[in-house]
Amino acid sequence: MDTDFDLLDTSKDPIFVYGLGLSGSAVAKTLKKHKIPLIVWDDNEERRAEFIKDGYTVEDRTQNLDGCSALIPAAGIPPSHDTIERAQQSGCPIFSDIDLLYSLNPNARFIAITGTNGKSTATALLGHIFNACDQNYDMGGNIGRPAAALKDLNADGTYILELSSYQLHYTQQSRFQYAAIINITDDDHLTWHDGVVNYATAKARILRDNTHSVIGIDTLLSRDLIENIQNEVTPISAQLNLENGICVIDKSVYINNAKQADLNAPYLPGQHNDQNIATCIALATLSGLEFQDIIKAIESFKGLEHRQELCGTIDYIRFINDSKATNASSTERALVTYENIFLIAGGVAKETGLDSLSDHFNRIHKVYLIGQASDLFAKQIEGQLLYTKCEVMEKAVHAAFKEAMSQDDDAVILLSPACASFDQYKSFEKRGDDFKAIVSALLNNQDQTHAAG
Repeated sequence: MDTDFDLLDTSKDPIFVYGLGLSGSAVAKTLKKHKIPLIVWDDNEERRAEFIKDGYTVEDRTQNLDGCSALIPAAGIPPSHDTIERAQQSGCPIFSDIDLLYSLNPNARFIAITGTNGKSTATALLGHIFNACDQNYDMGGNIGRPAAALKDLNADGTYILELSSYQLHYTQQSRFQYAAIINITDDDHLTWHDGVVNYATAKARILRDNTHSVIGIDTLLSRDLIENIQNEVTPISAQLNLENGICVIDKSVYINNAKQADLNAPYLPGQHNDQNIATCIALATLSGLEFQDIIKAIESFKGLEHRQELCGTIDYIRFINDSKATNASSTERALVTYENIFLIAGGVAKETGLDSLSDHFNRIHKVYLIGQASDLFAKQIEGQLLYTKCEVMEKAVHAAFKEAMSQDDDAVILLSPACASFDQYKSFEKRGDDFKAIVSALLNNQDQTHAAG
């Protein structure tokens, strides 16, 4: 790969933008704004029509990249795709939207965060800290707005980016001053990357050429990366008190083995959020923010939507929206946080299904299965857990609520699917919104019943 390639060189042949979803559309619009020659294409006819209407050159170059100076594919297009392989064989450079953001703002500071789980919460939390500390920043990437849609920042500005393994696989030129890997587990995106080694390698790309790395040591795959890093490293943990690093255990903060603070952070429950907090303390401290200001900001954080989001309570029953749990290890983080769980799970199953959660089955009262994975999950938990096949969300929520109301103990109705959403919903956000709407209707009905009584 030619790392000296200039994405902003208007004298070159056009850049081919393949895939016009949120990130691809932002790339196309940004290139057009800067008068960079480009050709766009999407397999969706309606999307193509929108860009034709807006005056773009829409042309299918997926089979022939001759005359294209570079390819910027949508992050979800796998390395095995014919167009990607064709670009590699022909020597056509491949870049990501992160490369474009860096090319436009090379003097800004870049903080990048990845991990199999927790990266969205950590990114949102760090953005909240920067906002509370009145910093010049913008936040996006795999969360919120795509990278190419972020505002231009001058030399004193900071980009806080959540990056997926997909984005990192195609990122070539970006330089992150500070980069964090919260964790790496082997239950997500393995098919796309053709195995766990390639997946971990893609994650590790975030550490190239940066000034300082923050690495979670609580998973073996991320801990092993430390041995090969040449620059400075801050280890973080939610399990071990480190002589040289940052640890958060049950919301108590330790730096270099010395206790620094006890946090009151009710919207960041569980050990997985201790990991996220430690990551953000490390990155915010490296960015020059004062420790007490960081702690104060963390305590005012209200949590991330669709990540263990409390949607309401009826009597002794809490409704928790954890729709962002699209794999088993993410669901595990919810299971260890609660007891007497009425679990709603299902969708498009990932590689491990529910098998890896068996150590926490004692926390689950019953499972309500939805979507494509219902039969698979039923086979995996047969004889170990009570379950009902509900097919759709509304039926699952109502069944769980009815059975939770029939007992006298505190209970949690938890949507934590351990699956992608695409069999029934456009995104995990839409899935979580559906859950919240159904819960909201239950809450309203309960209020009306009490008022009538």
